Amino acid sequence: LQMRACRISDVSLKALATYCQVLGEIDVSACFRVGDEGVMALCEPRRFPIGEDNNKHGKGNFRLRVLRLASLPGLTDRGVTAIRTIDSLHVLDVEDCVDVRPSTLLSTVLQ
Repeated sequence: LQMRACRISDVSLKALATYCQVLGEIDVSACFRVGDEGVMALCEPRRFPIGEDNNKHGKGNFRLRVLRLASLPGLTDRGVTAIRTIDSLHVLDVEDCVDVRPSTLLSTVLQ
């Protein structure tokens, strides 16, 4: 899902996290109303039905492999730290996020 430079907000990402739990790639770069709250919503553990039996549930954070968050003025260390919970993540783009400290990014990537 690529929504680069759209007029979406944290509320949009919360809805995405609730209803679209099988996305492999999300790009919300330059969506200036997206910040920590929206990113944190994407990182929350989810419960989703497995197979035919709706009483059985799996648990996880999407199947997210690529997360592009470049040029988000509302993204801070708080949002980047939450990304640590996404075990499946292979690509993280936070270029030009001025309120993300390099040390926070490094510790998130190493974890």
